[in-house]
Amino acid sequence: MTYYKPLASAYNGDSELYETCVWIGCEAAKGKTNDLDVFNAIWNKFQTMSVCSKDGRVIGYYSTNRTTDNTINHTLITLDYLLRYNDGRCGAWADFFENVLACQGISSSQLEFSIKDSEVIYFLNTKNIFPNRIKTILQQNLNSFPGNGSPNLFGFSDHVINIFNNFLYDATCGVGDYYNSTSGFQQYLQQNVSIKCYEVDDENNENLIYTISGNEIDTTLFYNNGGL
Repeated sequence: MTYYKPLASAYNGDSELYETCVWIGCEAAKGKTNDLDVFNAIWNKFQTMSVCSKDGRVIGYYSTNRTTDNTINHTLITLDYLLRYNDGRCGAWADFFENVLACQGISSSQLEFSIKDSEVIYFLNTKNIFPNRIKTILQQNLNSFPGNGSPNLFGFSDHVINIFNNFLYDATCGVGDYYNSTSGFQQYLQQNVSIKCYEVDDENNENLIYTISGNEIDTTLFYNNGGL
């Protein structure tokens, strides 16, 4: 039995609940009597980075070549995809965590952010680096991910995390909570991501020229949508 009646957003396109999402939430939150305890119990499960489907399959994050195969339409790597193939990207994991909560009647939302190349170029210029053309890649700083995944082997420039009760949580690597504010978001960025900057020549060869990390990371280097 779920904690509350599932939210409308918990139902899939066939007007059914995802069995795995219901099962994870019910098992984690068994016996809990308030929203915060239910959330914390579910979040604690995701923090283990060992989340399994109802039938015992480990669910991964960039853990197979499906997420890095450029012949696959990555817009299709959704929650449905994640639960079917046991692997997904950040958006699918954010949807996964949000759906597990929604199955218990608990509302949450998401924050999507992406690298703002114009600000990265300005930052590089302050370091007396003046590339003609750049390529930027977002890296996650941790070494352990669900399903022994390897997200940093794939070049991406955006990321999606979750928001609950005005705090930020990253379901892909179990880090949180950070206050949903400019300073809280900056703390999350400084502790968990880096930006690799490559200069691209006329033959499209890429040369790493700088890595922005730690205290050099600033919210001005990113677009964001959905929070703060």
